[in-house]
Amino acid sequence: MAQKQGVREIRVVFETEAGNFTRTDLHWMDRVCQAVAQVKNANFALVFLDENGHQLRKFEGEEGSDAMKRLAEYEFGPDEEPVKAATG
Repeated sequence: MAQKQGVREIRVVFETEAGNFTRTDLHWMDRVCQAVAQVKNANFALVFLDENGHQLRKFEGEEGSDAMKRLAEYEFGPDEEPVKAATG
């Protein structure tokens, strides 16, 4: 059976006490990764970006197909370059 790939985007808006910001930022990224890891019958790759489009963290679940790896590499770009967010 052929695999089908898709690309989705989410944005997270949050606030916390200034001294707690980094810990909260890491906490919600961890929780999202844990939730995605529970999804059955699908391979996932996620990237978390800062306000400037630079990668904060990348999550790759089970081993994806070569087509999925190429798509993720295209969508995420190299770590050093900002990822251009789609507008719509």
